[in-house]
Amino acid sequence: MDRPRLVEAAGVPFRWRGIEVDHDVVAPRHGLPRAGAGEPGLPANGQVFGADLGRRPTAVRPVVRLRARADTGARGAPGAGPAARPAAGGRTRRKESTVRTYQVGYFVGSLSSTSINRVLSRALIRLAPENLEFTEIPIGGLPLYSPDYDSAYPPEATALKEAVGRSDAVLFVTPEYNRSIPGALKNAIDWASRPWGENSFDHVPAAVIGASIGQIGTAVAQQSLRAVLSFCNARQMTAPEAYIHYRPEVFGDDGEVTDDSTATFLAGFMQEFAVHVERVLTVLPRG
Repeated sequence: MDRPRLVEAAGVPFRWRGIEVDHDVVAPRHGLPRAGAGEPGLPANGQVFGADLGRRPTAVRPVVRLRARADTGARGAPGAGPAARPAAGGRTRRKESTVRTYQVGYFVGSLSSTSINRVLSRALIRLAPENLEFTEIPIGGLPLYSPDYDSAYPPEATALKEAVGRSDAVLFVTPEYNRSIPGALKNAIDWASRPWGENSFDHVPAAVIGASIGQIGTAVAQQSLRAVLSFCNARQMTAPEAYIHYRPEVFGDDGEVTDDSTATFLAGFMQEFAVHVERVLTVLPRG
């Protein structure tokens, strides 16, 4: 089989289907610089790297980067993409891109007035992308669930189900109690998933996160919660996982995160959640 050949000198673009393409030649295994005119020591096109390293020569494969071109001219004009189609009356219409805003209902699993997971929820809201808007779904006023209520839900439980129904996605921020989730959170999930056949979590995009002062950062509680949400048919974001070791010097009561690496991680988590929500709702739009 013929070995792949090196591409032409880097930095020379060409157009392919309306997209300008740059080829760069890289040799990460040997730390060699990018190929280009006037760079001594690089092999000519068609040669291979590694012959002088005492090992079998290795062909260098090109890395391709695609750069979108703005549609600023007629088809075929240099530097321009396809021309916009004229509308009636000779005017040109262009499709405007809009960013959709998603409503996220979030649950704080703790009822404590000094809950560190409520502080974490504030931090997540501060670091979330602008296209996510948040409303807390309270769980403290719910009575204990019983099937006896299925025929006539109390107002608190009806409000809970309506809040989930208004949400495009749900976010759970939970502590860990005895290697599981708090009873108040499980009770809220039971209310929202009943009566049978009226499960409010069905197909809803969901994410799970939690903080504790211990090193495992609610890992076991989150696994327990994921099992419950799986049965409720929520569309869970499975990665990244986020088990937060809470330190008071890192988290301010207003949600400010003073440690850059922690802030970067939490912002990345929320960005992934936004992407997850968009993907799920593209396939399974809400009501």
